[in-house]
Amino acid sequence: MSDNPQEQQPVHTSGHDREIRLAKLAKLREAGVNPYAYKWDRTHTNAAAIAAFAEREAAAGSVVQGSTGSGSETQTPEPPNPGTPPVELRVADG
Repeated sequence: MSDNPQEQQPVHTSGHDREIRLAKLAKLREAGVNPYAYKWDRTHTNAAAIAAFAEREAAAGSVVQGSTGSGSETQTPEPPNPGTPPVELRVADG
């Protein structure tokens, strides 16, 4: 067996499993859901997401760096742009 995923053989399922999957697929389509959707609403460009992340990291870093460890003077920083949704960056495993 090869380490290259493109050369690996597909996993075969029983005919019954396939029937179940096709039935679920049909139900989704009947409900008006595209089971293979490819469109999403973009909220940030890459540059804007990176900039927002850097701003929040800087804000969080200033609170941590300014702390003496007692916790009494540490405050949660305000978001850099109040009213904007939080930025969430995910890294895919693999």
